[in-house]
Amino acid sequence: MQCPSCESQNVVSCPIAYDQGTVHTTSTSEGTTFSQGNVMGTGATVGSAMVSAQHSTRMTHNSVHRTAFAGRASPPSNPIWPPLKGISAAIGALIVLSLLDSVIPFPPWIGIAAFAAILLCAVWAVFAFLRLPDYRARHEHWSKSWICGACGNIFVPKTAD
Repeated sequence: MQCPSCESQNVVSCPIAYDQGTVHTTSTSEGTTFSQGNVMGTGATVGSAMVSAQHSTRMTHNSVHRTAFAGRASPPSNPIWPPLKGISAAIGALIVLSLLDSVIPFPPWIGIAAFAAILLCAVWAVFAFLRLPDYRARHEHWSKSWICGACGNIFVPKTAD
């Protein structure tokens, strides 16, 4: 197979180019901190004491690294995920606000704003859901597409239709 634009044979399918150029990494760092000091008392509590403390920390970081070539060969983005994440965040905020309201009274407009955010994300999700057939067609086209390593042209071979 060759690129229809530059006739190079350095071509690969877009899904393979995307997978090969994408790396998922997880890094974990751990540490322990020791503190030690003297405490001196005055007035009614006269004396001193040795105080020591230990604190352990663990941090995990997940990241995705992608080459420019893999970025060019990336699939179309799913339109439904961003509004669903927004709805989840707004519902989480509403739950936290309702739990905190017993400790710290909030003005009523805070709850109304959180509820409005949920409704806005729900409308966004409906419009995203209506775009799903178009997304599926674009994803199907992407799965049949090839990318040229020489010129970067993305094409669907005549035999793949």
